Amino acid sequence: MILALLISCAPETVVGDDPLAGTDSGETDADTDTDTDTDTDTDTDTDTDTDTDTDTDTDTDTDTDADPVVGEDLLGRVYDFDIANATIEEPAGLSSVLSSQINQSMLLEVAYADAASLDFLIGLSIADDATIQDYCTGTTTVEGASFAGNPSFDVGPTELSMVVAGYAVLLTDVYFSGTFAADMSEITNGSIAGVLDTRPLDSAFGGREGAVCQLAAMGGGACVACSDGEEFCLELLVTKIDAPWLDETDLSEVVGNMCEGCEDGPPAADAVCI
Repeated sequence: MILALLISCAPETVVGDDPLAGTDSGETDADTDTDTDTDTDTDTDTDTDTDTDTDTDTDTDTDTDADPVVGEDLLGRVYDFDIANATIEEPAGLSSVLSSQINQSMLLEVAYADAASLDFLIGLSIADDATIQDYCTGTTTVEGASFAGNPSFDVGPTELSMVVAGYAVLLTDVYFSGTFAADMSEITNGSIAGVLDTRPLDSAFGGREGAVCQLAAMGGGACVACSDGEEFCLELLVTKIDAPWLDETDLSEVVGNMCEGCEDGPPAADAVCI
């Protein structure tokens, strides 16, 4: 019995204890987890986003400068600057009305050309045939159009006449432009902007002064002041004009409207005109 007590009180030696440590190595619940879970996340997630966007912008700029044309080769060429079949952006709400009432083309003849400028002789065609000049409507000479952007040109400001619903109307503060094709067979990307006096058209659209302006207001537009200060004018903007060369058409200068004999051809130099 005494021997048993002595045996039970004897210290228990555990294999692997350091006898010099002086610690209780008998506690087998020591933290043996030496954190072997080392941080293996060495940020191997290198930035592989090397911009793999293979869209190499195949939308190359095709709007390269057009080939210039030789100004002298343009002399005498007449182009059909047709407003009715282009895009009438202004006046708002009246584009379809105007286009249906314009049946005469504006004809542009290059009267002079050098490296820096152009002169145009501008007339109108007869109704529904752009190849024949209307000799009863006076022509306009425009000098000094900018040709610095050859083959593109810019004109303005100037004044022009056009015919709407059979009535001659005045366009003031006019600017127009376009680009000659490399073979000079047409003018592309044409545009014209100006201020149109509506008063001559009132009789065709209601018969009273301001009838056209009232019609414009119904479509969301508004008349502006004309050169005399009266608010009976509409701003006109026409874009996307393509003007083919009329190779068998020549313009004659006509001073005045409704000249004697104009129905039969170019009026005589001493013809009476209004």
